[in-house]
Amino acid sequence: MLDVNIKLVRCGAAWVYHHCDQDPTLPPLEAEARQAKRGLWILLASEQVPPWARRRKGG
Repeated sequence: MLDVNIKLVRCGAAWVYHHCDQDPTLPPLEAEARQAKRGLWILLASEQVPPWARRRKGG
């Protein structure tokens, strides 16, 4: 069975929302994607805005 969350995080196409995350496999996959600069992790740190922060700003 394909776990879409794992696939998205592994390829750098999704953030792990640590506040609600209950899957212990996701944070290490996000760290791996960040280190490898895959997907959204290619962006400079100043350009990386998590979706929950963007929603809070109203943008």
